[in-house]
Amino acid sequence: MMARSSSSLSLRSTPDTGRSFPDYGRIAARLCHHGPEVSLRPFLLVGFLALASALTTLSVSAAIVSEAPRPEDALPREILVLQRAAEEGSAKAAVDLGKLYAEGRGVRPNLSESEKWLRKALESREPGAYRPLALLLLRTSNQGEDVERVAEGLSILRAAADTDPGCAISLGQLHARGQFVKQDFAEAERRFQAAADAGASAGWYWLGWLLSGDSGFPDRADPARAESSLEKAFDEGNIEAGRLLVKLLREGAHRPKDEAKAFRIVAAAAEKGSSEAQFFLGELYEKGGGVTADLSQALAAYRKAAEAGNLKAQNKLGLLHIQGAAGLEADPEVAQQWFVKAAEKGFAPAHLNLAIILAEEAEYGTEAAKRAIDHLVVAASAGMPDAQDRLGSWYRDGKLVPRDLVAASGWFRPAANAGNLSAKINLAQILEANIRNLEDLKTSLGLYADAATAGHPVAHFHVARLLVSGITGQIDLPRAHAHLSVAAKAGFPLAAQNLPTVAEKLTDEQLAASEEMQAKLSSLKWSAAAPAASAPQAETSPAPPIP
Repeated sequence: MMARSSSSLSLRSTPDTGRSFPDYGRIAARLCHHGPEVSLRPFLLVGFLALASALTTLSVSAAIVSEAPRPEDALPREILVLQRAAEEGSAKAAVDLGKLYAEGRGVRPNLSESEKWLRKALESREPGAYRPLALLLLRTSNQGEDVERVAEGLSILRAAADTDPGCAISLGQLHARGQFVKQDFAEAERRFQAAADAGASAGWYWLGWLLSGDSGFPDRADPARAESSLEKAFDEGNIEAGRLLVKLLREGAHRPKDEAKAFRIVAAAAEKGSSEAQFFLGELYEKGGGVTADLSQALAAYRKAAEAGNLKAQNKLGLLHIQGAAGLEADPEVAQQWFVKAAEKGFAPAHLNLAIILAEEAEYGTEAAKRAIDHLVVAASAGMPDAQDRLGSWYRDGKLVPRDLVAASGWFRPAANAGNLSAKINLAQILEANIRNLEDLKTSLGLYADAATAGHPVAHFHVARLLVSGITGQIDLPRAHAHLSVAAKAGFPLAAQNLPTVAEKLTDEQLAASEEMQAKLSSLKWSAAAPAASAPQAETSPAPPIP
């Protein structure tokens, strides 16, 4: 038997109730910027431990069955147009095609195909090809073990760094983090400064980050220069620089706290007409950052930014109207109007929110279903991990689209690569249920382990399941008990149901060992209510190490 796909952030299964109208309070909790929907299909255990052998097998859902790989579908029209242009000699089209294949946007990820098109563009000395090809080579160097690919990637970056600020910034990031090169503060600083001097606001941002003390060089922190660099970037419209600057001023790790100054900087930028700053000002009013929390002022700031065309503010107003927050009455129609405004300008989170709302009551084959699918595909193709994971789950479950495990895996993979824990678990389950070779098993185990290391309770459950089944080559009941206990404490019902069965098989010494492991596992942080990003990560974000 199989549990229904969970649709609540608390990981509790929430079956459809046949409502004739959407429950907007429940939908609001799942909309983008207020946490991704956890769309997992956890395996139920059958008996968990048979008395005769102290373990049992899993009942694999009929929804996940072995299927022969199907032939590649016809490529989307947009991809075909780009491919035709690239074949006819357009280096720009070749770059765009290479990026799409690398990121899995609108097409299944294919790094070999990506490299082919980026190399073709580089042969024409297309400026836009240098950085993506170099980072692809580093990314596919087997963690640096393929020294030839590493050397070529670094050579490409260095060759273009003097004329391409993006390449200079990438080199600076690598030196700052010690990836593929020796960690070198001075070289990172030189590269970031060069990008800033070339007019790239991202250069000022990264220089401020490097000097902030948050970059791994606390002994080289220079608060005054960090603030100056971040202010320059912020003045040029780099909102991430403003956020980091406010963070430094509010935390006071390397300088005295000055929350009032943080608020003044954002307010001054908003007064100059920056809609990004106006949106940021709304956040500070909403959360009480450097000023007394005031929802009416927050709403006014968001509205001003939205009316000026700020897409994040338009999306935010949609969220506030559907929740009935900030003194507003819940108004789904007005909420959808704001989402549509942002979606029409290509704002991916708004597309995701519209997909969530439309899908709530849509039936297969209806116009509402088609619109929901279209919105979700746009968001997923824009690189939003939450949207990719959700689209993968729709294909896996046959929700509004034909059931297709190959397509499901194709969307889970980029989301998992981006760190989406739900996608890692979803992809692991498909791989595990369709194991064709040892690599599939290793990948599946690795995905479960990654998500468990990040503290996800469902992943803890799956790790426990594997430790009991012996599929890893080892049966470890005390460790399985520890993982189950952590999952149960986090509110995952299947773990709680099976915990007593495992516990009764352990000696007092094993239970004590489990308690020690639980203490370590419980220190891993995960929150179902953690906010999702309100937009795809900007290149300037201090996000995951590159590549």
